Amino acid sequence: MFEQEINETIQRITRDVLQDKTLISLIDILEEPQIPNRFKAFFETEVHWWVYTDDLTRRRDRRFDFAHPEISSLLNYLEQIQVKHARFERDEFLSVLDKAVKLSYNYICRPQTTLKWYIFRGEPTKSLGETLLRLNAFTDYPYFRTVFTDWVDRKREERPTFDSISAREFERISRRIDDQILLSSSVDELLEIMNPLFDFVGKGEGRSVPIDALIVFFDDKHIGKLVEFLEKEKERRSHVTPESFVLLMDELLSSAEEEPDVDFSTVYQDDALDAVVRDHLQGDVGGGRSATESPAYTHPSESTAFTDSPPSDARVQEQEAEQRTDGEFRANNQQEAIVSQEPEEHVIEEETHQVPSGEQQPSDSVVADVEEEQKGEDFFIGLESLPIPIEADIEETFVDESDDVIEMREPIIDILIETTESNQIIVSAPVDVESEEELESDAEAASSITEVEETPSTDEAGESEEEAEEVGEEITEASLNIGEVKEEEKLREVEGEEGEEEEDQLDEQASHDDSEADGSREGESATDSPEEKKEEAATIGDVRFHVDAMLERKVVKKIFGRDRGEYEKTLDLLNSAETWREASRILDELFIRFEVDPYSRTAIRFTDAIYGRYLTPVNGS
Repeated sequence: MFEQEINETIQRITRDVLQDKTLISLIDILEEPQIPNRFKAFFETEVHWWVYTDDLTRRRDRRFDFAHPEISSLLNYLEQIQVKHARFERDEFLSVLDKAVKLSYNYICRPQTTLKWYIFRGEPTKSLGETLLRLNAFTDYPYFRTVFTDWVDRKREERPTFDSISAREFERISRRIDDQILLSSSVDELLEIMNPLFDFVGKGEGRSVPIDALIVFFDDKHIGKLVEFLEKEKERRSHVTPESFVLLMDELLSSAEEEPDVDFSTVYQDDALDAVVRDHLQGDVGGGRSATESPAYTHPSESTAFTDSPPSDARVQEQEAEQRTDGEFRANNQQEAIVSQEPEEHVIEEETHQVPSGEQQPSDSVVADVEEEQKGEDFFIGLESLPIPIEADIEETFVDESDDVIEMREPIIDILIETTESNQIIVSAPVDVESEEELESDAEAASSITEVEETPSTDEAGESEEEAEEVGEEITEASLNIGEVKEEEKLREVEGEEGEEEEDQLDEQASHDDSEADGSREGESATDSPEEKKEEAATIGDVRFHVDAMLERKVVKKIFGRDRGEYEKTLDLLNSAETWREASRILDELFIRFEVDPYSRTAIRFTDAIYGRYLTPVNGS
């Protein structure tokens, strides 16, 4: 939808700012008036990411006590100087600029979806240090960052081991933050929240935006009735100005006066998050800013107290207690803890004449009714129901921090550009946030949320494929039922048993090979030839066994544009990948090359099938 604007912005900044330079400093970037402030934040975050990864690497060295106040104080000073004198090579500048422009369009139109994708990159958990660092890349809709940061601080006071967060918990928290901010807003306040959308995307003096952008914006917030209303309005107009949007909202609210009352017990839970949002709305969070006011962008020299010399011994002694605490926290960044929500008393708060939100399931309904309700796409004005928190024991998982360190300079997928065959923008169905009891399962945390919701059975998929060929429509989530989900789970159990048998055979074969090998050949695995590596990867199994015929036809048609030759080449390349991380990089490049939305149903099913090649032996162990 914004391909032309994205390309023009990148070309203009490259021409006016970079010119023929091979190096450009962070200070020059932040002082450059030709670069919008929302893009500058990405460059500064990139530099802080460099420092963060260097710090993680350094702290793996157990020979030095990096938590000691003297060392920690000196390292903090060093990091300040590093940020102050950071430089970007030409390729790095272009990569970050490309990421900044595309992510800005995505975030302004889909904040919840973009935040989760950018922070977690498909991984089940992230350390809080990395999560908070990545949040700083986005300056629009500051209430996400402000409320989340304050909530983290309060949770750390309650539980010192709170050092990481799962993707599902982050999705649930960001959803509740957005819900409460919207429910507390009048139409005028909602318009103020939407200022970044009209300012950045809007054209002309009237700041008119495509109605498709508004549909994506409110679909991301799960306000179904408003999305349906805008879809109908799309037949009469293609663009909307702030003034016309207010009129549309008044019309929708007038028609909704006879709607039944909505239960907000899943939004307001009288917990720490509720308290943080209340303080934020009263102006007590973030230096007295309102919920919708964007903070002025600060230069690094203003936000960080740079010093001209290392800290003195006296200052080190004065800050000893604080530095020790900070050092212990930074050392503990290598621990990943699965977050579980504590059961809290529900408080229902009624709102009148507020922003429309989706249908709520009563808190005293059974789980089966909740699941059945969430699968439907027809709901009243209001926020969709969230799962009732279930009591769970806090579990800590220790993860190698090196697996968490991913280069930010990888290509960024633009999730807004893809259109359907009818050239209409894709509006994904609302994501159902699952109960916290499922957060304790490592296998569930490693799989995508939409896998259970969107994977049809073989028979129904066959019928839907024929229907898709005739009318060009995909299977809807409403076509699924509980029986099909259970059938899918049984199929996974069978695959797990087959994986166990295959692993036993591999173990016996490996034991037999080791007994016949010469002692002089020990350690040769580190210098295997490419052919030997391919053979090793082949022992995992051909990826084609994990892609059924029905999925293959969908992938060839919707991802590869009916180019079977490219499809076969990609499968051969995936077969050479020894780990799921290598396969993930191949899939990322594939989606970028063919301009495929990684959140589309076909892309998710194809990705899960590829990952199954690596997960099957593990689950079978």
